[in-house]
Amino acid sequence: MIPAVATFLDRVKLSVSQKRDFSHMAEWLCKHTYHPKDNRTKWSFKDHEMQVAIANETRHHVIVRKCSQVGLSELSVRISLGMLNLYPGSTAIYTLPTAKFAGKFAKTRIDPVIVSSPVLKASVPSGNDSSELKQLGTSFLYIVGTSGQTSPISIPADMLIRDEVDFSNQKILSTFFSRLGHAEEGGWIRDFSTPTIDGYGISADFDKSTMSRYLIKCDHCSEWVWPTILEDVIIPGFDQPIIEFTQDDLENQTYKVDEAYLACPACTGELTMANLANTDRRQWVAEQPDSDIAGYQVVPFDVPRYNPIPKTIKSIKEYENRADWVNFETGVPYQDAENSFLLEAITENRIILPVRPRANAAHGCVAGLDLSLIHI
Repeated sequence: MIPAVATFLDRVKLSVSQKRDFSHMAEWLCKHTYHPKDNRTKWSFKDHEMQVAIANETRHHVIVRKCSQVGLSELSVRISLGMLNLYPGSTAIYTLPTAKFAGKFAKTRIDPVIVSSPVLKASVPSGNDSSELKQLGTSFLYIVGTSGQTSPISIPADMLIRDEVDFSNQKILSTFFSRLGHAEEGGWIRDFSTPTIDGYGISADFDKSTMSRYLIKCDHCSEWVWPTILEDVIIPGFDQPIIEFTQDDLENQTYKVDEAYLACPACTGELTMANLANTDRRQWVAEQPDSDIAGYQVVPFDVPRYNPIPKTIKSIKEYENRADWVNFETGVPYQDAENSFLLEAITENRIILPVRPRANAAHGCVAGLDLSLIHI
């Protein structure tokens, strides 16, 4: 079908409702976008079926707390482009941690999706190509960094996509909300990020959301369960909690890492790869279903074909500290003495001069704060 005709028919269907409707976004993506490595093959959710619910989410604010290597940055790009194509005259702002990262992301992740899609490519005006701004017909996509900026770009927007929330400048990131002030129906927000610590960034917002998790129906006991890497992974020969497993342990031949598996929290039976990949035995379940914010927790075994348990364990060797491995490879917040704020200790021992220090208060100490504001 001619791209312009296909786009017109899609818009006719949507015009039946006066409200913007994302409930069929997954279908649109499969119909009009293509595989990132093969522009002859249409986009598919095969082996990533859990993404369909995220793509079709109708709530205005969506939080996705995720691990790495589950295809969600790719999805966030396609959702933003789909919205702009379906609803002419729209504006979206896509934020990333730094301007340098944003420019690279635009060229390597956004441009290929546009170029490989006849519908999207046909909507790009001739000669209009920038890493900071994409025009699709009468719609616009701004791609910006947060660090190094003193204020958000001064343009109204209908949609805000915030990628890698925890690694962005939180103050600047929050001010982008003001860009949605005049948006129809209040605008749409899509947040994606690997977490860091509890109560910060993506995790703070996730705690206010529906807190949905992709449950598994165990083949052994038929219970719907949500196991975790830190509590339910079994490495034959290693009898300690998985959080104690180190890079050196990978060299210990008595620990059968290649035989590691995920155990059912209810019956301790093995949750096999076939069980994890069976979409008839997987289901999103919300812990707080009445929340106005949709929240999705994505972990490695939600995409079992690409993230088998042994691979996740072996990835420990790629990280210098335990917290980074937990955050990036398991997708959950984690804090220890190396990456947490000891707020009680700071409050108890702080001294505001020229007041005389209290008896037994710490003295001769200096508090240093690294704000991680890298101007690129």
